[in-house]
Amino acid sequence: MSERYAGQEMRKCPRSEAKMPFTYQTPRSLGSRTSFTKNISRGGLCFETEMPVSRGDILRIEADEPVAVRLRRGAPVLVSARVVWVKELVDDKRYESGLEFVN
Repeated sequence: MSERYAGQEMRKCPRSEAKMPFTYQTPRSLGSRTSFTKNISRGGLCFETEMPVSRGDILRIEADEPVAVRLRRGAPVLVSARVVWVKELVDDKRYESGLEFVN
């Protein structure tokens, strides 16, 4: 079942501003990269990176206790997330991406 949303806010879950470390791996990467969340919710997260990720890719994410506590799990978080959007941040030559958890 797919839900439709109107207006600018498309999220199912409200996000909290939070800068927490995590590692991620793209389908084409040979190793993991490290980044920090900008915001997070039960449904997904936003983060910045120096290398762009591709819209539609499924990333493997691993986060230690700070993220796990925020999500009320209490253990390291191992999840997959789909890249929903990518925006180039022109001033910093960085990229901001929105992810939706898929498991």
